[in-house]
Formats: sequence, C-alpha cells, structure tokens
Amino acid sequence: MKKAIKMVTALTMVFALAASLFGCASKPTVTDVQLMMTADKEEYIIGESFDPTGIMLTEVYSDGTRQEVTDYTYTPDGPLTADDTVVTIQYGDYTFENPITVISASDKIVLTLNNGVDRCELHADGTLELRGGFLDYAGPEKGHWSWDGETLKIMLPIYRSMEDFDDFETEMQLEYDEQNNVSFKYQLKGNWTMNYFCSYADWSQVLTPDVKYPQ
Repeated sequence: MKKAIKMVTALTMVFALAASLFGCASKPTVTDVQLMMTADKEEYIIGESFDPTGIMLTEVYSDGTRQEVTDYTYTPDGPLTADDTVVTIQYGDYTFENPITVISASDKIVLTLNNGVDRCELHADGTLELRGGFLDYAGPEKGHWSWDGETLKIMLPIYRSMEDFDDFETEMQLEYDEQNNVSFKYQLKGNWTMNYFCSYADWSQVLTPDVKYPQ
C-alpha cells in the first residue's frame, strides 16, 4: 500500500511539472478587489473636479498575489457641488466610496499669516480677515489679496487712529528675509500695530506658479 501511495504521489508531481512546463497549469483567478488607499486630496472648492491622485485599487488573486489596477471610473467626474460628499469609484462589479468635502471659495482658507495670537486668513475667493487677540475689541478687519503665480499682494484699509483712517484698501508692504519668509506690519483701529508672518516652507506649498487667486 505504501508503494502505491508513493507511486501516486510521484505521478502527481510529474503531471504538475509537465503542466507547468507546457503551460497547462490553471491561472490564478480574481477573488476580490480592494480599495487600499483613497485620494490624497480631501477638500474641494465648489466647481473644482475630483482629483484621483493617490487612489490605490488592487485585484486579489486566488494564489494570494495582488495587482494594482488603474482602469477604474468614478462619478461625479465634472464640477463638484456643495451636495457632493462622496465620489463613487467603479471597477467591474465592484464599487467603493471616497469621502470628500466641498466648500465655497469664501470658506476655504488658503494661507494664514500670524504672530502667535492674531492671524491674517487668506480665503480662496480673494477676501481676507484679521482675527484674534486685539481684534476682539478693535473689530475684525477685512480686505482682499491676490496671487498671480508669482506675486503676493495683500490689501487692507489703513488706520492711524480710531478717528483718522483711509477706508479704501492699500497694498501692504511685504518683507522677505534671506530664507524668503514673508511678513508685514499693520495698524489696527485703536492704534495697535500688529506683525504678521508666514514661513517660506508654509506659503510656498500652496502659492505655487500653477495656481492663481482669487478663484
């Protein structure tokens, strides 16, 4: 009996080897499709389109191996609205949801300059707000800003005192140090002078040559 078992085992190995050599071995089949990573970008401004960069979708095979696939589709694939909260990814019979947040340009803070207490928030629609510290009783100040891919401009009304001020917006004098960090001084109502600062490492990540503000 033992000899018979050994003979069957040997024949099985021979047939398996022959099948492998002559291409007769069965190919692994797809047993599952999994969304390994969602898109890098999570927040969008109304009117922008979904950016699939970062998505990783893989097929899982019967032999335990995986293979990334890129020929998936997604919806919506056009301008996003405030009602869009997920993007549906479709691959064959499989669907996945990629959560997103869509906000108005006026709610999107592109960059913040600050001094540890007070801050100057630059919004995607070109408006800006000064907040914090002294502003609680001096009153939040509003202005405008722009970025044309090369030059940053910040526009605010100038106050010399509570009674003496220019109510039209004036371009702030921005200063850049040797490390290209940017700062400016601004006089609030009540004769308070504030300093606002942003490191090059922060502002250069969002104010790139390929983008323009306001949007």
